[in-house]
Amino acid sequence: SDLTEARYANTALMMSNLNDWVTPFFKYNDPFLGKPPFAFWFEALFYKIFGIADFVPRLPSLFITLATLWLIYKLVITLHDKLSAILASLIYMSTAVVFMLSGVVMTDPFLVFGTTLSLVSFLFVINGHKEYWRYLFFVGSGIGILTKGPLALVIVGGIITFWILLDFRQRVTTLRLFPWVKGLLLMCAIFVPWYIAQEIKNPGFLYYFIVGENLGRFLDTGWHGDKYGYVHKEPRGIIWIFWLVATMPWSIIASIFIVKNFQTIKQYKIVNFTKNTNISFYLIWSLFIIIFFTLAGN
Repeated sequence: SDLTEARYANTALMMSNLNDWVTPFFKYNDPFLGKPPFAFWFEALFYKIFGIADFVPRLPSLFITLATLWLIYKLVITLHDKLSAILASLIYMSTAVVFMLSGVVMTDPFLVFGTTLSLVSFLFVINGHKEYWRYLFFVGSGIGILTKGPLALVIVGGIITFWILLDFRQRVTTLRLFPWVKGLLLMCAIFVPWYIAQEIKNPGFLYYFIVGENLGRFLDTGWHGDKYGYVHKEPRGIIWIFWLVATMPWSIIASIFIVKNFQTIKQYKIVNFTKNTNISFYLIWSLFIIIFFTLAGN
C-alpha cells in the first residue's frame, strides 16, 4: 500500500513537536531529505493551532486548492466572462484528481498553487494587467521550488517556452514586460535561504535531492535511490491512461465532444488555435505536463 499520506502527516507532526522549521524528519533523528518544507510548514502550523486529529494535516490542502480555484476564477472572469469563469471553476473542482488531492496530505496541491500562480500571472501580464502580477509570477515559481524543487521551473518554463516557439517573433517580446533582475532576486529570496540552511544542517542534501530525487527519479526507471518510500515504476507513456482517469468525468465528456465535432475542429485548423494568444497558452498548459512525463518511467 502507499503510505505517502501517513508519512507526510507524521513528518509535519514531528516538525510541530520538535519546533524544527528547517529540517523535516522521516523519523526522529532521521532527516527527511526528499522534499522541501513549504507544505510541511502549513501542516505543522495547523497541528499547533487545532491539535492532533486526522483531519488537521488535510486542511491546508483544501485551503491551498481553494486558493488555486480563486486564481482560475480571477483569470477567466478578467480575460473572458463570468459564465466561463463559473464553468471553469466547476470543472476544475469536480475533476477527480483535484477533488481527491484537496483532502489528502501531499505536496502536490501546493506545487499546483505555485505553478498556477506563475502561469496565471504570466497571462495577466501579457494581456496588459501588469501591476503586481509581474512580481507574483516570480513568487509563484519560488513557492513551487520551495514545495517540490526544480520541477516547478520545468513546468512553468516549459509551458512558456513552447508557447513562445509557436509564434517566436511576436511572443518573445512579451518577456520584456517582466522585471527579470528584481523578479529573480525575489524568487531566490523565497527558496534559497532554506536550501542553504538545509545543506548546512544536513550535508549532502543538495546532491540527494537535486540529483537523486529529481534527475535520478525521472531518468532512471525503477530508480533505487529513494530512502523513504518506493518508486512508482510504470511503462513509459502510462501517464496518458492516468490522465484519462484522473480528469474524469471531463476527459470522457471532452473525448465525446472531439469525436462528434472532429470535422468542425479540423476545418477550423490547428493554426487558428496556435495563433490565438490565450487559447494556445491554455492548450500548451493542458498538454505539456502529460507530454513531459511520457518520457518518465516513474
